[in-house]
Amino acid sequence: MATPNQYTLSNIILLESLFQRNWAVSFGDPNFKDTINIEITNSGAPDDFQVTLHLNYIAGIGDAKEISADIKMVGVFTLPENSVLPHEQFINVNAPAILFPFVREHLASLSVKAGLNPIILQPVNFVKRAQDKATTK
Repeated sequence: MATPNQYTLSNIILLESLFQRNWAVSFGDPNFKDTINIEITNSGAPDDFQVTLHLNYIAGIGDAKEISADIKMVGVFTLPENSVLPHEQFINVNAPAILFPFVREHLASLSVKAGLNPIILQPVNFVKRAQDKATTK
């Protein structure tokens, strides 16, 4: 049950999920690296809105992609009339922090189903990420 002045999450929806891997993956090679890109977008009315977390994961050696994943999940949220938490802060920090564990679990699950060890993403500090984004504007 939601308390007054609290954002509520009404749904989490998987919008897109693409996972690809090569037959042979060079995990043992010291040059094997992964890169992660996260994009956060929002839409809808201020009191009933959606936040989308788009994760792009690429792993391999140099420019060769051996594993790639593209995952989009959206959270559907409701904003109370008298919220003490600023809307922008919720969109850029709280909502992604709520969605990210679901994206992490989905990627780990996909990698296991693809015959790999689970790909376990490190946690993301969305507070620092939002602060960094604000200083680069």
